[in-house]
Amino acid sequence: MKLRKNNKWNFVSVLPNLSIKEPLITEYACLVDKNDEKMKLLCSEAETVNELSNCFIDQRVKTVNPTFVLFRDEISGLDELHNCIVSFRNIVAISTILREWIPNILSGDSGIDSVLYSDYFDLFPLSSYGDKYYTISTPASNSLVGNAKVKYQRNYVLPKLNFFHIDTNDEILNSLLKLWNEHFIKRRNNKRVSLFRSLQIVYSACKMPVDNFSTIYDYGMKLGFWVSAFEVLFHPGKNNYIGYRDILKKLSEVKFKLSILNRKMYKIDNLLKSNVVGKAYKEIYDNRNAFFHGNTVKFNDLNLHKSDKYPSLTAIAHIIFLISLYSYLMEDDSLIRLNNMDFTNSLYSAHNYFLIEEVLKKIIYK
Repeated sequence: MKLRKNNKWNFVSVLPNLSIKEPLITEYACLVDKNDEKMKLLCSEAETVNELSNCFIDQRVKTVNPTFVLFRDEISGLDELHNCIVSFRNIVAISTILREWIPNILSGDSGIDSVLYSDYFDLFPLSSYGDKYYTISTPASNSLVGNAKVKYQRNYVLPKLNFFHIDTNDEILNSLLKLWNEHFIKRRNNKRVSLFRSLQIVYSACKMPVDNFSTIYDYGMKLGFWVSAFEVLFHPGKNNYIGYRDILKKLSEVKFKLSILNRKMYKIDNLLKSNVVGKAYKEIYDNRNAFFHGNTVKFNDLNLHKSDKYPSLTAIAHIIFLISLYSYLMEDDSLIRLNNMDFTNSLYSAHNYFLIEEVLKKIIYK
């Protein structure tokens, strides 16, 4: 598909659980609030868009200002438009969430404005269709409904954020957006399917574990998503096989500035030696097996080293995946060419890797 440049933006969807402080604007997609000039123009052109911009309320029935997803008009005909939209959302969500878990693990206090769960980034299933209708698209309902003046409430389970800020200088966010552009828009790099597929799984792993009123099995289910996300990210492709040893090897190759983190001090299954990152992944993997295969499980199985003195496996999985993502990006030749020569250091500082190393020091089993 040959794209023709124009200045028109199309309304795509709403993130009702987020009020954005500053817009994120890229060449082909953006996140804005209703006061942005692009949204004002869309609201003036379509009554349904204007209504959607004013129909969200909080638990106190107070009108809120949600975040809107807009795409350039010229990419509306992409073959993979749905995956393109979801992947853009996932990149912003996951690069934010993984970073937010670092201070949470270090201090044990998330803070009022921490974005720890992907539920904040859920796309509202209602979209505008022309001037008088909405489309509803869910597994339970796919329909066209007439224009109706209604109110929609934010997710009542989520703590209200005072504001949401996207770090537009974050090299991991920017690197992922470059790969998104190369894969979906320019169609130059089809081998990145595993990356965007993995991010979709991570999005599910990052959902708030409340399906069964937050029993230990809700948390155990999340471990299954995390293991799948690692396996998809590092999968060699085609009909090849990937196992936990392949992932341990990848994680053990990551180099840190603190020498103790590079030491392969743990013996895995009496065969492999691994650093603390690989050790943490193996515990995630083993406990996934216990929960998914029907083995006996106890509450402490959800903690690293089976002790409440250490962070939970579901919490530490965010950090291990962030390190995996860092490793993945560092091996991408196209990114190295697209970025400056100091790409390694910029990625290292982007997510405050010295804080990540503090997290890893905290989980070394003594």
